[in-house]
This record gives sequence, structure tokens and C-alpha cells, in this order.
Amino acid sequence: MNFRDLIVEYPEVLDKDLCDTIIDLFEESQHKIEGISSQGNGSNIKISTDLHISAIDDPKWADIDAKLYKLLEPVVLD
Repeated sequence: MNFRDLIVEYPEVLDKDLCDTIIDLFEESQHKIEGISSQGNGSNIKISTDLHISAIDDPKWADIDAKLYKLLEPVVLD
């Protein structure tokens, strides 16, 4: 099995304005961290910058977190 077989796309679940807001907030966030896998930091398995928005005490991120939950819950449960 290829990992690509596990990817499902739901077009237009998130609108462009929300995506742009998330990108802007991510870019200016001071809460970003280097992605960590079970292999630790800096492995070739996971190369990412992570941001745990549910853990950030900021009304902007709380609003985004609530919107994402509301919009994504139906497709995740699908």
C-alpha cells in the first residue's frame, strides 16, 4: 500500500479567506517548533514546522481552532 492511497481530499471545506488567515497567523507566530517524530528531532522521517494551535492561549487561535473543529469534524467522521 502506498501512503498516497490514504489521502482523501475534500475540496472547499475551508474557504480561501480562512486559509489565508491561518497562513498569516502561522507565519507571525512565536509558538512554532521543529517537528518531532518518534525518531526525534532532525530525522529524515518528519521534516516540518509544527504549531499546536489548541495549546496557544490567544483568542485569534482559539477562534481558528473552533472554526477548524466545526468545519472538519463532519468530514473526519465521514
